[in-house]
Formats: sequence, C-alpha cells, structure tokens
Amino acid sequence: MRKSILLLLLFSTTLVVKGQNLVPNGGFEQYTSCPNNFAQLDSALFWHQPTTASSDYFNQCAPLGISVPYNAFGFQQAHSGVAYGGIYLFTGGIPLNYREYCETSLLSPLNAGACYHIEF
Repeated sequence: MRKSILLLLLFSTTLVVKGQNLVPNGGFEQYTSCPNNFAQLDSALFWHQPTTASSDYFNQCAPLGISVPYNAFGFQQAHSGVAYGGIYLFTGGIPLNYREYCETSLLSPLNAGACYHIEF
C-alpha cells in the first residue's frame, strides 16, 4: 500500500514539472509593424535593436528580400509560425570581425547556480 502511494505521488509530480519560457515573444510572431527593410529587429515586440549592430527581422508579411521562408540570405522556414530574427555571428569581410546580436529582457531574473536550457 505504501509503495503504491509513493509511486502514485512520484508519477504525479513528474507530470506537474515543466519548463518555463523566460524569453518574451521568442518566436518573433508579435510585431508592431511588418518590416520593410533590413535592421528592423525592433519591429518585433519586446526585442531591441542594439546600438552597435543591425540585427534583422524576417517575417512572412515582409517584401521579398526580408520575407520568410525566402529572403536575401536564402531559404529558411521559421521554427514555428512565420517570423524569425537574423544576426551575423562573424564575417571576415569589411568591416573585419563584424558581429551582430539581438537582445530582450527576460520575464524573470535568472537564479545563481540554477541550470538553464537554451535553443536556437
């Protein structure tokens, strides 16, 4: 009897445990306006255009070149939905060692010593 209750308790707690997404609008689906050119990451709600970079926002509603799935950089389906952000991680061209990033505020602070999982 005690083993049955313990097993039931164990299985019920594993069903309750789930991940929490700390990134607002992680799929870039919510936006203030459809992008009409490159370097408009701030058109996606909660995302900020860094001052030292020109991160891009791609959306199915956008004109050819910054649309989804076909754009100036090739073909890429969105992970889910119809939009995504784009950055240069490294280019050896001019300017040399140019990099871009995108940023947003998390929904809650991270806890020291906790383990987090991130996907791109």
